[in-house]
Parts: sequence; structure tokens; C-alpha cells
Amino acid sequence: IYDLRQHLEEVVRPPLRQWKIFDRTDFTAAGEKRREELAAHLEKMEVQAARFEEQRDRLLAREASRGVSPELVAAT
Repeated sequence: IYDLRQHLEEVVRPPLRQWKIFDRTDFTAAGEKRREELAAHLEKMEVQAARFEEQRDRLLAREASRGVSPELVAAT
């Protein structure tokens, strides 16, 4: 199963690092603006991923306290 954190870390960030998007200094004003927009979007995705993980952890803790196996919760 695939979640937003995994997508960020395994799909989105690797090419951005390889391309050195946030290290480059040769962007035009328009390119710089797009990079700032990209950074804002990545921050938003980071917040969404953290929120999902918190909700998932609460659910797993709640189900564990009821004696439900985490594997069963993750499978639903």
C-alpha cells in the first residue's frame, strides 16, 4: 500500500534532488516564481502527509487498545 509520504519520498523528491531544483541559481524571474510555487506545494503535501500519519497512528492505537491486530486495520 502506498501513501502520500511514500509518494513524496520515493517519487517526487528524488528527481527534484537530482535536478538540484532548490540549489540552482540560474532561474529567470518566472522560473524562480515557479520554484517558489513548487516549494509551497511540497510544504502543503508535507502537512497532508503528517496529518494522514497522525490519523493513521490514532486509528492503530485505538484498534490496538480494542485488541485488533494492526495488520487487520491496515488491510481495511
